[in-house]
Amino acid sequence: MAYVLLEQQKLDFKLRTLEFKLNQWQRRMTDEDVTAKIHTGKIRGSKRLSIYNKVYYSFEHIPYALPPTGDLRFRAPKPMTSWNHVKDCSYNGPKCIQLNPMDLKIDGSEDCLFVNVYTNNLKPIKPRAIMFWVHGGAFQFGEASSEYYGPEYFIEKDIILITVQYRVGALGFLSLNEPGLHTPGNAGLKDIILALKWVKRNAACFGGNPDNVTIFGESAGGCAVHLLTLSEHARGLFHRVILQSGIATGDWAISDCASRAYELAQNAGYKGENKERLILKYLLKLPAEEIVRAESKCVTRHDRELFGFAPCVEPYFTAHTVICKSVEELLPHAWGNSLPMILGANSLEGLFFKRRAVMFPEVYQKLLETCTHYVPKSAAANQESPECIEKGQKLRKIHVKGDPPSLEDMYEIISYSLYWHPLQKAIEARLKYARKAPTFLYRFDFHSNKLINPFRLLYASSEEETNGQSGVAHTEELSFLFSTVLAKPMERQSREYNCLKSMISLWTHFAETGNPNSAKMADIKWRPLQDRNSSNSIESSTYKCLNIGDELKFIDLPEMEKLKVWQSLYEMHRTMPENTRGGVDVTSYAKSSL
Repeated sequence: MAYVLLEQQKLDFKLRTLEFKLNQWQRRMTDEDVTAKIHTGKIRGSKRLSIYNKVYYSFEHIPYALPPTGDLRFRAPKPMTSWNHVKDCSYNGPKCIQLNPMDLKIDGSEDCLFVNVYTNNLKPIKPRAIMFWVHGGAFQFGEASSEYYGPEYFIEKDIILITVQYRVGALGFLSLNEPGLHTPGNAGLKDIILALKWVKRNAACFGGNPDNVTIFGESAGGCAVHLLTLSEHARGLFHRVILQSGIATGDWAISDCASRAYELAQNAGYKGENKERLILKYLLKLPAEEIVRAESKCVTRHDRELFGFAPCVEPYFTAHTVICKSVEELLPHAWGNSLPMILGANSLEGLFFKRRAVMFPEVYQKLLETCTHYVPKSAAANQESPECIEKGQKLRKIHVKGDPPSLEDMYEIISYSLYWHPLQKAIEARLKYARKAPTFLYRFDFHSNKLINPFRLLYASSEEETNGQSGVAHTEELSFLFSTVLAKPMERQSREYNCLKSMISLWTHFAETGNPNSAKMADIKWRPLQDRNSSNSIESSTYKCLNIGDELKFIDLPEMEKLKVWQSLYEMHRTMPENTRGGVDVTSYAKSSL
C-alpha cells in the first residue's frame, strides 16, 4: 500500500515534523520531576502543556515486553524484566521496523514493544477510565507515537490514554505449520494482549482503573481489536469496544501467512529446500532490515495491496493461541458479545485510494467491467464461475453509474467492499449473538481541509486534490480524535473544533459509562441498534446511526439500501460450489484496492 510522494511533499512533511518536535520541546515543562513506579521499576516522564494550554503528564516508550529479537523473533512476546535505575520515558521510542509507505525507506527497530501513557492527573480522587488505542496500517505499517496519535484532545477529559506498539508485517505475522518451531503466527496480536495485561497490572500507578478499560482501534487496528473480542486469551482484559473502519468480518482480515514463508525466504536470498525448519533457521539469522525488504517483494506490481502477512487462523494450539477457528465460527460464542460496542465507518472510505486510482485508471475500469473482484468469497467461492459473474453484475448495477465507469464509482464500491459490507456482517452478528449488550452505530461525514492527518498525504496531499469531492475518506476521523504533526490549534468557534469536541465527548463518555450519550447532547439521543424478530428481516428494515457531520443527527443509515443488495448475494444461490480459492485468499482484496 505504498504511495510514492513527490519530493516537495516529502520535504513539506519533514519540515512539519521538525516544527512539531520543536513545539513539543517548547511545551515541555521541565521544572517538575515526574516519576512513576510500575511493577518493573521507576520511570521518568515529562510534564507538558497541550496546544490548548492544558497541563498533562506524558510517559512514552515504556517497555511492556522484552525486545522480540533473537529466538523471540516471530514468536509470542515475553514480559519485560525489572530494572534498578530510573528509566527515561520522556520521549517517543522507535516504531516497529517497517517500510515507510511515504518514502519507501526502512524505518524503526525490532526493539519496539512500548506503550505510551498520557493523563492530566496522576493522583485523581477516583480511579479513571482507560482508553487503550491500537493503531492501523494494514498490519504492515504504523506506530503509536504522539507524532501520529497525540493526546492533546483526549487529555481535555478526565481519562487516561494509552497507545500501544505491536509488531507488523512478517515479523509480527509469519506463521509456520510445524508445531516444534513455535511460530504459529499472530505475534503482533499477542503483543497487544501482553500490553493489555501490562495495563491491568500497572493502571493504578497512573491513577487508572484496571476494571474500566475501553479498547479502540482504526482500520487494521479495529480489525485487531475485533479479533481480540473473539479470543479467549483476551477475556477480561477490556470492558468496552470501539471499532473504527476496521472489522474482522472482512475478506481482508485473515490471511494464509504460512504459504508465504518460503517466498519470503527466497526473496531474502534463501537457496534451500521448502522445509519450514530450514526456512526459519535462515530467517532468524538475517538482519531485520533484510526481512522487511524481502517482505515488500512478496507482492507484485499488480497486487500491491495484498497483505502478505496479517492475522491468521493458527495451525495448532499453544498457551498463547489467539485465533483458533475462522471468524465465522468464533462469532456465535465470543466472549466479546457481552461487551458494549461502538462501531462505524466514514461516508466514502474508498476515497483513500484516489491517488492509486488516478495513477492506474485502466486498472479500475477493468475491475468495474464485471465487479467479480468485489463479490464476497463467502457469497461465491469461484471468482470465474457463472454464479460470481451474475453477482458481480448485480453489484455493478448499483455502483457503476455510467460507461465508462468513473473514479467516483470506484471509490463507492471499494467503500462497500472493504468497509461497509464487512461492517454490515459484524452488525448482523451482534444483533444475533450480542442481544444483551448495546451496539451503537456511527457514520462519520465531516469534511474539512483545515484539519489534516498525515495519512491524507497518501491519497490527496492538498486542498485542490479533494475540492468538490463529496464524502469522507478512510482515516479522516482520526483528525478529530488525535493531534498529529500536521495539526494546528483550531479556533474554539470553528466547525472543526466543534466536531472534534463532539467526537471526544462521545468516545470518552462511552469509555467512562458504556453509553456515549451525555447531558450535553441536547436533543440528540444516540440509541443502540435494535434486535429484529423473525417477522422483521433485513430486507424490510434499516439501521439507525449517529451521523457525525456539522451537526449530530440520528438518522437512517444512507448506505442501507445498497447494503441490502450486498446481503442478497448470499440468497441468490444457496448451494455453494467447492471453495477453489484454497482458504482465505486476500488477492481479490488487493486488486480491488488498486
